[in-house]
Amino acid sequence: MLSGVRYGETSLIVHIYTDKLGRQSFMVNGAARKGKRPGKLALFQPLSLLTIVASLPRKGSLLRIQEVVSPASGLYTNSDLRKGAIAVFLAEILYKTLREEEPNPPLFDFLWNSVELLDAAEKGIANFHLVFMAQLSRYLGFYPIVAADESSTIFFDIKNGRFQDTLPAHPIVLPAQLSRLMLQVFQTSLSGIDQLQLNRDLRNHLADGLVDYYQHHHEGVGNIKSLAVLKEVFA
Repeated sequence: MLSGVRYGETSLIVHIYTDKLGRQSFMVNGAARKGKRPGKLALFQPLSLLTIVASLPRKGSLLRIQEVVSPASGLYTNSDLRKGAIAVFLAEILYKTLREEEPNPPLFDFLWNSVELLDAAEKGIANFHLVFMAQLSRYLGFYPIVAADESSTIFFDIKNGRFQDTLPAHPIVLPAQLSRLMLQVFQTSLSGIDQLQLNRDLRNHLADGLVDYYQHHHEGVGNIKSLAVLKEVFA
C-alpha cells in the first residue's frame, strides 16, 4: 500500500504496488463506512501488506477491490510510533519512485520481505529506512559504484553515484566522515540494521544525503514531506 485518498463519504482511491500488475490504482467502496457493517479503513495504511481480490475495470475506470485481508499483524497495531513513521516515510518514497504498471517479481519480493522484517524488528529500528533506501536503489537502477580503496579517505559523489577517494570537482558530495558511514549503510543488509552505530545527528545527515541522492537520480522525487516527521519521532 503506497497511498490513499478519500473519495466521497465512504470510499477510497488507493495506490498499491502489486505482484501481478505493478503499480495500480483501485477504488475501495465502503472502506470508511460506519455502523453495523463498518468498512476496512484501518487496513489501508501506508506500507500495509494486503491480499486483494479486484474486478477488472470498465474502460476508463479504476480497478475495484472486492475482497481484502492483511496477512501481517501490521506496523500500526502495537502503538510503535517509530515503525509507523518509517512506514509513512518509505511509502512516500515508493509512491514517488514506483511508476511501472507491469510486474517486477524481484522488486515485489524485496518490498514484501522488507515490510515483514520491519514488522518483526526489535533492534536497530531507527536505521531501517536508511538501509531500505540504499537497497531499493539496486532495483531502481542507481546503486552507487564503489571506486575507492576502502582503507583510504572516501567521498560519496552524490551527483555521479560513486564512492571515490578524491573530491569531485562539484560540491554535491558528502564529507569524508559521512561518506564512510554512508558506504556502511549501502553495504548493510536489512537483517543487520542493528550493527550500524549511529547517533541521531549522524542518522539525520545520512537520511538527508539519501534523499538528495534519490532526487538527483530519479525524476519526480521532489520534496519528501514526511522526512521532518520521521526526524522528530527519533529525536
